[in-house]
Amino acid sequence: MKKINWSVEEAVALMSLYVENGFKIPIDENKVEKFSNTLKKRAEILNLDIDEKFRNVAGLNMQLACIHYVATDGKEGLSGASELFYDTYELYLTNKKMFLRIYNDFLKMYQ
Repeated sequence: MKKINWSVEEAVALMSLYVENGFKIPIDENKVEKFSNTLKKRAEILNLDIDEKFRNVAGLNMQLACIHYVATDGKEGLSGASELFYDTYELYLTNKKMFLRIYNDFLKMYQ
């Protein structure tokens, strides 16, 4: 199974989940599971070849910890965030209009 890199819209949607939680982790397990299901539905719509590990709850919690690391300037969370998450956080800080457009498009298409 080939690893599927995160897309900008996935990163924006995950960042939105983090922002909606008050820039804190952990996030309620039910919300993370619902988000995981949305990402799997997206993969199905896009005809991506996925397995049971694809965007699962444990993996999403790890990515959320990486986002938390970015948002706290490395004071908390997991180091090793991808450049995409740094760029996504920068987009959130500097161009909320574009950030929200990407997020709203994601919700319209996959929720």
